[in-house]
Amino acid sequence: MSGMKLLAGDYEGPAYIQFGALWTGPQASKFKGIKFDNPRKSYAAADLARVKVLDSETSKTFLRTAVAGAIGGVLLGPAGLLAGAFVGGKKVTERYGIEFTDGKRVIVSGDANDKSFKCLLLFAEETHRLEAPAQVEF
Repeated sequence: MSGMKLLAGDYEGPAYIQFGALWTGPQASKFKGIKFDNPRKSYAAADLARVKVLDSETSKTFLRTAVAGAIGGVLLGPAGLLAGAFVGGKKVTERYGIEFTDGKRVIVSGDANDKSFKCLLLFAEETHRLEAPAQVEF
């Protein structure tokens, strides 16, 4: 199981994405469901009515930037130090609205690179339950 941050909705406290072994990488078939602790409730994959991507946010963390710069410096010298510091450290957090077949709803957030979130999104996309954010045209 993988943790995700529960921001709002019909449940409180920790929430977990349940998935199978990810030896071959994220796949829709690996997504098993979502579990909540308060109140205690588990939803199977078939219980997802829809998933909507709400937004995403990119941030840089000092520790990741420093580590990427150090690795670049060791591998490629001063140029690698600058390149590693420039490229490294990016973290993308995405927020999703999830509705279940019983009408319950939640808003969750998590790391966009998390394999369990990728399984959830692949499942929602393959089963036509994924709604992309509205595009604004000018």
